[in-house]
Amino acid sequence: YEFNARLRQSQILGSTPVDPAMIAQYEQYYGSIDALHQRVVREPTLETNATHNLIPDADLERSEFYSDYFRHLDLFYAMGTVVRRHAGRTAVFGVQRSRRRGHFDARDFATMQILARHVDRSLEIAERLQQATRPSLGHADVGFVLFDASGRAVFATVAAQRLLGMAGIGIAAGGLSITGPNGPRLEALMQRVTQG
Repeated sequence: YEFNARLRQSQILGSTPVDPAMIAQYEQYYGSIDALHQRVVREPTLETNATHNLIPDADLERSEFYSDYFRHLDLFYAMGTVVRRHAGRTAVFGVQRSRRRGHFDARDFATMQILARHVDRSLEIAERLQQATRPSLGHADVGFVLFDASGRAVFATVAAQRLLGMAGIGIAAGGLSITGPNGPRLEALMQRVTQG
């Protein structure tokens, strides 16, 4: 997500499947009182930290953010990395998990550090392209898809889903689905990209 310090609002750039109404609630209100965000956003750029290191569990549990929002998503712990800071905007890459899964461990931190650097690089490339072509765009317009080693799509930003949709490509359950008259050509191209 991207946090706008002037407006004190967050905009979700992409997420794993979550009820769109819950995302809207976060952007409209809960992002401004997010007890986890308030700690992570102060961390140095590209340094991953977990909220269990930044806020006692009991304090989080007593917060309005947890009681009225996070609890309904069955989430408790979060780990985040500030990937970009620019002109009053902060882009944060994060993951969350339920309380029963427990704290994040060293392996989780190492994985997050690797992924955060890729997200940072994607945003940097997008910013350079935007400066050269459309300087009014922000992080919300950045489209990227994260694939695992088998070529399965595991994450896509909202902008990527919108752009792919315009081309007749959808993402569901990790697979890419193609509709429309250009389906066979797009299918062949995607197979070359994801398997080559």
